[in-house]
Amino acid sequence: MKRRRAIFCQVRVVDLIQPNMKKHHTWTREYKSLFRQLSQWHFDYVLCEKADFKVKCALELDDPSHERPDRVKRDRILNRACEVAGVRLERMKINHAEKRIEVIR
Repeated sequence: MKRRRAIFCQVRVVDLIQPNMKKHHTWTREYKSLFRQLSQWHFDYVLCEKADFKVKCALELDDPSHERPDRVKRDRILNRACEVAGVRLERMKINHAEKRIEVIR
């Protein structure tokens, strides 16, 4: 069976998403601040089409650290950046009791 998709781990967010240049003009303070944030963050996994490497979705595994206020803020910014950029983001958590991964809706 031929596999049609490839999965990559620890992909820098800024490699997929650039700050909105219509809202933040290039290299203004706001643009640089958002670019710095995005360049330091990584998606846990990115699923792509093998033929053209078109991104199907980004995958985030949310552990209990995502309940901390700083992570809640980061997740909110990342969710919005993905929404504006048209990148589908799927958040998941590991259910250790049942030994499975659950998609968070």
